[in-house]
Formats: sequence, structure tokens, C-alpha cells
Amino acid sequence: MWYYFSMTDKDILNKYTNTKNQPMLLPYIDDIKFLLDNNASQQSILEFLQKEKKLTLCKSTISVFIKNHINKEPFVPEEKEPTEKKEVPKKLKDSVFED
Repeated sequence: MWYYFSMTDKDILNKYTNTKNQPMLLPYIDDIKFLLDNNASQQSILEFLQKEKKLTLCKSTISVFIKNHINKEPFVPEEKEPTEKKEVPKKLKDSVFED
């Protein structure tokens, strides 16, 4: 038996199919990166997504998403160029009476 769906029905069905192809948090990746760059904790990111974006999820979901999709590069200080050794003039005597 063939069913003919209207366009809205197809959209509704697509919503529930292939849910594993795209992570749920991918649309919010820029917000999450911004919060991480400003030293936000995973708990505060969770609260932000729940209150501001109206998402219901757990802390482990955020943790896995960050681990898999956001490169948190470790801080590597820039190497300083070696400075040339300059000859330091010999200390002049402060007084004529010192040896």
C-alpha cells in the first residue's frame, strides 16, 4: 500500500530519520567555542544551552561533543629569538680609594 505524504509530512518524517548523521549541538558550535575560549565550565555551557537555547541534554553530551568536534589546542608560548651577547663594560671603580 502506497502512502502519499504532503510536504509537511515528509519534513516531519525527515526530522526523525537519520538522526545520527549530524550532532544535535552542531548548530551551536560557535556559541560553545566562544564560551570555552572564555573559560566557561561544561556546567555553565549546559545551563546556557538549557536556558537560552531551550535544549534538554545532559553534561556528558556536551563533554563528548567538545571532545569530538572542538579542538582545544594547548597553549604553546612563542619562542623568543636568542639575543646576541653584548660585552658589558667593566665596572668602573666607584671611588679612587678602592682597589
